[in-house]
This record gives sequence, structure tokens and C-alpha cells, in this order.
Amino acid sequence: MSEDEISVDYVCDATQLTWVEDNLINELMTFLEDKIRDYGGIVEIDGKKIIIGFTSDEKLSKRAIKTYIKRFLYKYELLDRLRVISSGANEYMIHKLKDVTVKNL
Repeated sequence: MSEDEISVDYVCDATQLTWVEDNLINELMTFLEDKIRDYGGIVEIDGKKIIIGFTSDEKLSKRAIKTYIKRFLYKYELLDRLRVISSGANEYMIHKLKDVTVKNL
């Protein structure tokens, strides 16, 4: 892989995060950029999905990405209403907890 090539390694569906506030998806993008910048990571928004790619062959594990998303939810005091679940190979989804209604987000 050349230095200019970027591969899409992880996708995070943040649709339910925007139910809380619209600007939280931008905050999550900024948070992830700060955390993975040292690993050659690039974060972009595509609609309500966050796309994470790496310029180098060395990339963070799927578990590390999940941990960073959970830290974001904790930082914004959303961990009691939202959780991070795997929705496929190299995909995550921020999902509301069962007991939480959309009105209470």
C-alpha cells in the first residue's frame, strides 16, 4: 500500500447518536481523529456514518475502536442511554438501550 492510499477499515453507524443532538456526530469524529491520528488514522463522515481508515498497514484493532467510542459516550454522559454493538465485520452501531425510549434520549 502506498503512502497516499487510504483503506476503509471500520464503519460506525451513528444514526441513533444524532437523536440526542445533531452535533454529536461531529464531536465523535473529532474525538476519534484525536485518538487515532498517531496510528495514521483518518476519520470522515458519510451521512450518519463515521468512516475510519488508515494510511499505513498497521491499524488499530476493532476492539480498540469500540473502546474509543465507549469512552466518547462516557465523556458525554451517554453510556446510560446508548451502547456500542457490532453490526457486522468491521462495523459498529451506536444503539439505544432497550429500556430507553427515543423521547428520553
